[in-house]
Amino acid sequence: VFAAKVLNLVLPNLSLGSIDPSAISRNKKEMESYTSDPLVYHGGMKVSFVIQLMNAITRIERALPKLTLPILVLHGSSDKLCDIKGSYLLMDTVQSQDKTLKVYEEAYHALHKELPEVTTSVFTEILMWVSQKVSAAGETSQT
Repeated sequence: VFAAKVLNLVLPNLSLGSIDPSAISRNKKEMESYTSDPLVYHGGMKVSFVIQLMNAITRIERALPKLTLPILVLHGSSDKLCDIKGSYLLMDTVQSQDKTLKVYEEAYHALHKELPEVTTSVFTEILMWVSQKVSAAGETSQT
């Protein structure tokens, strides 16, 4: 952390490496689309961005134990960009009594851009979860 802060003072635009497109999805078509998309930044993360990300993570970690809202977390078991341990830690940390973690076996990072069967399941899961929350909120407001 100290080294990153020093680098941020001296070389804030230093590139620290880029994301390997093959870590995004197992869907080759989506991977090619990601790689060829001119709107996707394919350079490395800058030191200044990493510092801002670390600061945001610190604030989020402080706020998580106070979170009581319903939460849905979807994670690919083979995600190479975000360790699934973070999702388990999130579920253990939040106080919400209404929390759901769904792990998609062998799926990578971008679940909405995964193989068709995973993508369909992800969107169905989200739709069902939101529908349940809206329905429950409607029932509560009518009483």
